[in-house]
Amino acid sequence: MAVASIATDEAAALLNDAAKVSFTFAVLLPFLQRAHRDLQLKLDARQSSVQKEVTAVFTITAGLTAIPALSIPADLLRPIKLQEAAVGTAIGSYTDMHEGVWEANIKPGTTIGIWTWREEAIVFPAATADRSLMLYYVKGLTVPTVVGSQLGFTRAETFLSAKTAHYAAKYILQDEKRAADLDSDAEKALKDYFDAEVRGQQGLPARRRPYGSRWARTGRYS
Repeated sequence: MAVASIATDEAAALLNDAAKVSFTFAVLLPFLQRAHRDLQLKLDARQSSVQKEVTAVFTITAGLTAIPALSIPADLLRPIKLQEAAVGTAIGSYTDMHEGVWEANIKPGTTIGIWTWREEAIVFPAATADRSLMLYYVKGLTVPTVVGSQLGFTRAETFLSAKTAHYAAKYILQDEKRAADLDSDAEKALKDYFDAEVRGQQGLPARRRPYGSRWARTGRYS
């Protein structure tokens, strides 16, 4: 899997500084981080398989009305659904919870039943018994911070190098034309990635040209 230094090395080359005299890793890192956040938004908007749905299980003691902030997975981008069960219940035997709103004075019961995503927190009515919650969520990619940071998926560096160079050209060189060209390169790289992903999901390999003189003469089968 690609690492941060590959993206910044390519970005420097795109800025005509392959030796990284001016555009060092340290200089380009803030732009790489911004490009990486851009990438996450675009992947989420397209519901890319890169940000796959994953799960986490929590024990919620009676009376709690939210999953504790320190327990929320660091890579959570947004929740998809929650299920609940008695503590100790086997995975696969949980009951779906309803996503919605509720009255503040709702009377607590032995189950929770309802949840909502509010101000970056997963909140719900209190229950009178301990409950086990299973959270299904879309995970984000870890923003790179050092030379060896993983970028999150194979071929990410193609988009990220161009987008990083775009920001550097725009804000350091203040070269709007070069910045626009680099942004176009980044968007094309991302489109190519999404096109390949769609083909992979549909199981549609590229069509091969068959052998034989009939194809050579007509370009098709008769």
